[in-house]
Amino acid sequence: MAEDRDVEFFEVKKDKKSTFNKVMNIVLWVLLFIWMGICIVDFILAKTNNKPIFCLSRSETEYSDGKVKKCTGLGYKVYNYERESYKGVEYGPFWIKDGSPQEEKKDEKESSKEEEKKESEDKKEDKE
Repeated sequence: MAEDRDVEFFEVKKDKKSTFNKVMNIVLWVLLFIWMGICIVDFILAKTNNKPIFCLSRSETEYSDGKVKKCTGLGYKVYNYERESYKGVEYGPFWIKDGSPQEEKKDEKESSKEEEKKESEDKKEDKE
């Protein structure tokens, strides 16, 4: 009799575990389909030059010839280039970076370094 109770106890425990696994499986699949839907909707909107809906953060970077708008979503980024040198939309995973021409970024760094040198020289001249 004791063995029968032990067997029944383990069977009930297996049924509860099996039910939990089924529910978790369904929940994970539903979340996956929702995430895929979000990514697809924003991809389509970005490719048709509309603003993505599901942005977690938005930012804008100004350049001398225009600006770049960035939208960070759930696992993806959208860059909208509104510049004279390049116009277009880039959609990709969260690890992509701004694809603006590196030359201008270097020029900006060089010009800021030159300005710093001039300021330091002016301060030296003022002290003398």
